[in-house]
Amino acid sequence: MFNPASDTTWIKQRVHQVQQYHELDQCCHGAELIKEAKDVFQLTGDFTVLEVMIRAVKDKTCLLHSITNDVKAKRHLVGMTSDKVESLRILTKCRALIDWLKLNIKDVKELNVLAELAMSSAAGQGDLEVERVLCLLAAVNGYAPFIYNLPEDADFKHFMKLCDHIWRALASDKNLPKKLVCH
Repeated sequence: MFNPASDTTWIKQRVHQVQQYHELDQCCHGAELIKEAKDVFQLTGDFTVLEVMIRAVKDKTCLLHSITNDVKAKRHLVGMTSDKVESLRILTKCRALIDWLKLNIKDVKELNVLAELAMSSAAGQGDLEVERVLCLLAAVNGYAPFIYNLPEDADFKHFMKLCDHIWRALASDKNLPKKLVCH
């Protein structure tokens, strides 16, 4: 027979599962954006952990006992601030620019050389042209891991590792996403 005074384990377990669900719900926007980036960049790696998390949140009929600490994607997404989400949103919107950069500029070193040339030729044209070159240079340097180190077969773990590099760049330059679209 059930004795509520002596058996509180199940209550603690359910409270923990409800907390897990709320944390998952808060991470869902970032997760959906990462899934969109996966689709936009046509990544073929394993994003199953992300899909499981999205499904757990979207399925409003999901049973509490199915929500466990095993939702591994959550630990990567808990710290996704609105700035980080915005930086990924801009990244997916700039797919054409990123493809162009990959095709025409082999790495950041080559971009720096081109930027120096552009700066010297823009010097007589005014501050606006110089500012545009500086914007592009800052954006490509900040997003370089995605531009140059994102293989087609990248999985969720690799994707998030590249995000960490962008988060660090974003921490030192809050305008990084705007700089990617300033051209």
